[in-house]
Order: sequence, then C-alpha cells, then structure tokens
Amino acid sequence: MSQFLQSRKTVRSYKTKAIRTEGMIEIRRILDEENEKMRAYGAELLFLEDGEDVVRLLEGKGGYSGVMIESPSYIALNIKEEKEEAYIYGAYYLEDLTTKLYDLNLGSCWVSLGGVPAELKRNIHVEPGSVEYLLAIGYPVAQLGIGEIPFSSRLGVEEIVRDKEGKGLTMDELAQRGLDDLFYYVRFAPSAYNNQPWRFVVEDGRVILLIQDYKDKVTLVDAGIMIYYFEKMLAGTGIVSKFTVHVEDKGADKMIGTIAI
Repeated sequence: MSQFLQSRKTVRSYKTKAIRTEGMIEIRRILDEENEKMRAYGAELLFLEDGEDVVRLLEGKGGYSGVMIESPSYIALNIKEEKEEAYIYGAYYLEDLTTKLYDLNLGSCWVSLGGVPAELKRNIHVEPGSVEYLLAIGYPVAQLGIGEIPFSSRLGVEEIVRDKEGKGLTMDELAQRGLDDLFYYVRFAPSAYNNQPWRFVVEDGRVILLIQDYKDKVTLVDAGIMIYYFEKMLAGTGIVSKFTVHVEDKGADKMIGTIAI
C-alpha cells in the first residue's frame, strides 16, 4: 500500500477500446460490494458504461476548466443524502475502488462536477440524488517516462502532525511511538489541487484528524480519502482500527474524527 500511495498518479489519457467483458463483470461485482457498505452513509456508486454519452453531456462543463477527461466508462459518486458523512464515506469507498481497479490494470481519474448545473447532472442518471464526482476509468495510454516516477510536492511531517499542545512532532518523536512510517506515507494521499488540508493531533492512545481552513464539501472528500489511506496504512503496522467520524468546528479548523492507535 505504501508503494502504491507514493507512486499513485491520476490517468488523464486512455485508450479508446472498451473495458474487456471480464473486467466489466469484475467492476460490477466490486461495485455491489462497495454499495452494500456505503448506502448506510447516504451515498452510492453508479456504473456509467457508455463513456461517449457522458462526454457528450458534459463537454465544456465538467472536468478541468471545462475540458472533459474522456474515458471508455465512468463511475459516478451519487450523494443520496446531503450530509457530511455521505461525502466522507463516498470518497472513502470510491478511493477503495481505485486501488481495486489498479489490480485490474485500469487507470482512473477523479472528475469534479462542482460547476455543472444541477439540471444537466440529472441527465447523467435516473437514480435519486446528486452526482458530484465521476471517476474516469479505462486502460491508460502508455507513458514513456524516464527516471523516477514524478509526484506532487508534499508538506513535511512536522507541518501536519502535532501534539496536543500544538507542537510539531519530528520523525524521531513519532518513531518512539512507532508512527513514523505511517505519517511519512499518508502524506502522499491525493487531495483537491494538492492542497493537503489534513492535520493530525497525536494524543495518548488516539489520533485526531482535522481539516485546516475548512471551506466546503470538497475538503470533506479530501478527508474521506485520507481516512481510507490512514486506516490501510495503520493496518499495515499491525493495528486494525477505524475512525469514529464526528464532524465539529475547532476554530478555523474542522475536526473530522478520531482513531484509536
């Protein structure tokens, strides 16, 4: 998981060929599993198999500055209940899907529909709810890269992890708690515009997840993605634990939840 996270990259160019039949069957199976877990939070994933139809609907509206990411198929994150947990856990399970797609040799790319008119988004699907994000999926176009895999710059551990008094914790101090590798690698979790809004407070027996300068639901999505990777990385150290999500304001920050360590 640490290697996948550090080298994780968005794929914006896909081969035009459709996903193979066996791949489609596996995607549907995975979606059934994910939806079984996430519907309790007011969200679901929808499989939009015909990517061309989606592109025709959203060209000039969705994607990056109106430039749509074209792919053979898409997965839609449908928010059925307008609440914080829907965005957090919708992002959590959509990111879980990306790791499973990677095992199928499929690339993916998050596509925001934040600027798309509601009436246009309603044409994407017939289910109740609101589609706020798409995941473009398909076979990546080969990249002829040379040397190390590039990745976006990351904040230092001391900038994102602190103790309950507000002092940044060094790698040596985290190593004494057995948490150095965990916090080194979770920094590579993706976030909108690489803003890296997450902050952590390490206390005796637990970690608090905060979002710095909370603005809107986009940062709830960032929080959900971080929760996913934090739990997976923590499990890799031998500690199986889950976040308790309890969203509340903490000054300029917003507390997302806590996890026992």
